[in-house]
Amino acid sequence: MRPFARPEKPLVASLLLAFSAGVCGHSGEMDAAGFASGVLHPLSGPDHVLVMLAAGIWTSRLRAAALWLLPLGFAGMMVAGAAFSLYGGSLPAPELAIALSLAVMGIVLVGRCQLKVFPALVMVGTFAFFHGYVHAEDLADPSELIAYGGGFSLSSLLLQGFGMGLGFAAKTHAPTQFFRLFGIACAGFGVYLLAS
Repeated sequence: MRPFARPEKPLVASLLLAFSAGVCGHSGEMDAAGFASGVLHPLSGPDHVLVMLAAGIWTSRLRAAALWLLPLGFAGMMVAGAAFSLYGGSLPAPELAIALSLAVMGIVLVGRCQLKVFPALVMVGTFAFFHGYVHAEDLADPSELIAYGGGFSLSSLLLQGFGMGLGFAAKTHAPTQFFRLFGIACAGFGVYLLAS
């Protein structure tokens, strides 16, 4: 058997070890305010980074309309979730929903699911609403929502764009293996968060 012929287990184990110190980036300890803080906040937790990359990678496998609808829908629903949080809304177990979003996106990639654009938008938008909700937990001043929301929307769009680029490149070079490996890693981390 060739060495590294089945790299799934080492990849998943490495990702879990790398991310185990900071399960979620929503400790409430960040002093969130302004555009720059919004840009950096999605990068503060591996849960956000992975789900946005996964959304971008999956988008690259869908119809052409998804290429702009899903990223914009994700960003818009994140802002909606943040506004809902800032103006007194309450969601049950948002961190659980975020962990579930990782697990589901991983399964979608492993199973190479091909949804139509509207169902895909509903699924991704629902997850984005929860991600936006927890982004706003560290924002004390509602007047900062526009600048802060603009920052984390830009960061999210860039992460999804990077994911789409990875997805398009993988279609040419190693389609099945890449989507499967990333999906396993994403789902594995989601299950790890659900269990912790």
